[in-house]
Amino acid sequence: MSLIITSSSQDDSYDFVGNLNIENAYSYQNYFKTPIKIKPNSQIAVESIKVERSTTIDMNNDDKLSLYIGKELTSESTNLLSYPIHLNLGQNLLNVIDVFRPRGNIKSNLSRIEAATRLQNVFNEGLLHPVFHNGASVTVQRDPTTNLFKGFDISLTQISGSNVSDVISTSFITADQETEELNFDYNTNTFTRQAITTVGETLSDNVCCGIGVDRPILNSGGSIVYDISQVSASDEGWVVGLSRSARNYDILDFPNIPSYYDDHAATSGFCDYFVKWDGSEISVGYMAADSTNEELYYFDEVKYYYPSGDFTAPITDLSEKSKIKFTVLNEDIRIEIYDEDEDEYMPLVDRTESSNKESLVKPTNQNLWAMFPYIQLLKQNTEIIIEKQSGLNAVNYDCSYMNWYTMATAPMDENFSPVVCWNMQEPLSQEMDTLSINDPNIAGATYTPLGLNASNGVDYKIVLLLGSNNIYNNTSIDGFSPNTNQKLGYGVSSIINQTTFGTVTGLVVKFSSLEKPSSLSTRSFFVRLNTTAHNSFNGAISGISKILSHFPTTDDSGRDEGILFFEKSNMIYLDLNNTTEISLQDMKIDLVHINESFATSFVGNTIVVFHIREKPN
Repeated sequence: MSLIITSSSQDDSYDFVGNLNIENAYSYQNYFKTPIKIKPNSQIAVESIKVERSTTIDMNNDDKLSLYIGKELTSESTNLLSYPIHLNLGQNLLNVIDVFRPRGNIKSNLSRIEAATRLQNVFNEGLLHPVFHNGASVTVQRDPTTNLFKGFDISLTQISGSNVSDVISTSFITADQETEELNFDYNTNTFTRQAITTVGETLSDNVCCGIGVDRPILNSGGSIVYDISQVSASDEGWVVGLSRSARNYDILDFPNIPSYYDDHAATSGFCDYFVKWDGSEISVGYMAADSTNEELYYFDEVKYYYPSGDFTAPITDLSEKSKIKFTVLNEDIRIEIYDEDEDEYMPLVDRTESSNKESLVKPTNQNLWAMFPYIQLLKQNTEIIIEKQSGLNAVNYDCSYMNWYTMATAPMDENFSPVVCWNMQEPLSQEMDTLSINDPNIAGATYTPLGLNASNGVDYKIVLLLGSNNIYNNTSIDGFSPNTNQKLGYGVSSIINQTTFGTVTGLVVKFSSLEKPSSLSTRSFFVRLNTTAHNSFNGAISGISKILSHFPTTDDSGRDEGILFFEKSNMIYLDLNNTTEISLQDMKIDLVHINESFATSFVGNTIVVFHIREKPN
């Protein structure tokens, strides 16, 4: 009988072997200067093994997930106003200035704390909704008794806009290609037209259109108040409203205008929701859907005047009207006008006042998560003041890439050059914009928008999509297939919805791993010896194998990570099938999983001890 001790870390005299990449902890070869003589009819078994299982987690570009913010879906429902946002755990899929992670090659083999930080950065990058801006926090989850790693705690926190009133846009850019940079001035909170008004000029000429770019309205009850008291009500036209994100026109033409916008009937610039004064009458409108032709068009005929309302006819006198207020209640928009005589806001559009489609505006969708103030003036030296704004208070906010609409329709890289992103998801953007519920000409296509929850946050659910599914992800459209359910500790579960897996405390939603998140460290392994004539059979590969012995997930002391030691109390011997004496000059040892792929979670030095005996009679 003989013991043979093998080691993946070999003597210096065999350094050249390491250069041949055969000294991995999970796959190595030992050579013997003096061949080992093995008697005829011998058998071999694994006596013991010492391994070191890595405590690191691999996160790379192949590790994909999707993040969905909206109404939870079933197999019977469909995406309406929200779609998944695609991310990976390696390099940024957005392919733009990456404020969270470096571009190019990044570290993939991470400690648990590094992995938590990577996840946190990924989620903060993917939460392209203003109320969730930088709201992700990921920490390592540990057993309170043993302190052993259990997984991750993912917390996502909303910002309520209900008590925010003084975060006003500080920067405006031109909102139309007909507007030159010097046509207006924006200082602190006052928007002033500088351009000279030419004879015959109308609002539709779009000579002075501006849009904010740095403080999106908080959809969680946030509002903006425009002071129109300095604008003469007699003949000077103006428009105020809310619009999806924009960029400077010298960077990218038509940055905020969808390609499917039909502007032939427009009487002012592109703006998703607006109140307009044309010199004689107030009109209320929005960019409406032509669901038949799948286009957007300018619609300014919202019936804010009706028998039971505060206004029974169009407003033609602004002498007592001094302010316009927009409030964003998640998917619902409320529009009001302030009456100085009554000393109160009076509703123009309010779902609690009228549920008739002709008296309402379209619900917001994912294109409109990030909305900004929009101002347009007809006459030179007129001005409109933003009195209050519940904007996102984030100095690092950049609408070029921190909102879904611009990234889905016109993404740019760090050099402000157009790039292809997410396989270009403008068709999804168009689908949301042109739904029949957004078409004022289809009376029967109604929808009740989701509002705020009891904590004054958006009444949306968060869903983590970690595996293939046909409910949220549509691989036939965007070719994206998530695959990180095991890596994040959710086993075979693919749809991690808030209702089933989340814990809600106020404005915080928390997801905790259900099991130890490692597809490697939770799997048993086998010792495979490739250089002797023994045979075994592996049903997982439906064939003959060189596997000698099986070892479980945990060692004899119950540990499943770090340095592990296994000793066989009842060794299983396999015939070497040698009818004559053999000289054993080398041994090639692999640690593999059931499918005989390498068990790459092992690091450091591996020691395997074999026992050889003559076959008993």
